[in-house]
Amino acid sequence: MGTLQEQQRDYEAAVIYFENLRANSDGPYKLSSEQLRQFTSLLLHSQHGAFRQAPEVAKSSLGTREKQTWEALGNITKVEAMRRFTTKTNELKPMVDLAIQNQNL
Repeated sequence: MGTLQEQQRDYEAAVIYFENLRANSDGPYKLSSEQLRQFTSLLLHSQHGAFRQAPEVAKSSLGTREKQTWEALGNITKVEAMRRFTTKTNELKPMVDLAIQNQNL
């Protein structure tokens, strides 16, 4: 698991990776709607905490499915949301790398 500082560093790197992937939506790997909802809900949970306690401003631009996905996380801690986000990003990397390799063939 590593120290909290290591987890924070890994999480920040995962956020950058995800944001780059999302910004490059016309690239070789496209996140599905479900993947986007899952990543976004974990990201919001890690920043604001549980859906029911989050400020309205964090919820206002979300659609119904995004809100439901976030709310489904329940009362996990922000640190647990960070850990899950980092794990999901690391699981995604091999698929992204493969898509990039296939594009370069």
